[in-house]
Amino acid sequence: MSDPINKEILVVGLVLANSTFTRIPELVFGEQEENTISVDLKAQIDDNPKFMTHMHFEFLSKNKDIEQIKAVVDYAGIFENNGLTKEEKKNFAYINAPSIMFPFVRQHVFSMFSLASLKDIYLPLINFVKLAEEKGYLKEETAK
Repeated sequence: MSDPINKEILVVGLVLANSTFTRIPELVFGEQEENTISVDLKAQIDDNPKFMTHMHFEFLSKNKDIEQIKAVVDYAGIFENNGLTKEEKKNFAYINAPSIMFPFVRQHVFSMFSLASLKDIYLPLINFVKLAEEKGYLKEETAK
């Protein structure tokens, strides 16, 4: 197995691909407020030195089963390597790349809430190793 520590991976670009924010006019905050976050990843990996990770992020806030706020952000990270194997690229695409991209997603969501005159939102950090394991991203059929 090659030594990935001594291989260079360049960030070619981080691109905001989609951003939507919706809310109802009269928000109700209280005990029954329920916030959920979901993150989905998809990698495009082939023999090309460049590869991409797409992150789909959703934040949903409900109160009494009424959807009050929904924020959706799609980010693409484009990376270039110097001799990584396909397996090394896949590990990077599903673990390291989202770790690089997520601070930008967090800041964008924070800005959307701020511009909507809502209370500050601080999204939790995400363990992308655990996410990759739970969602089976590192299995053979997930890299396309």
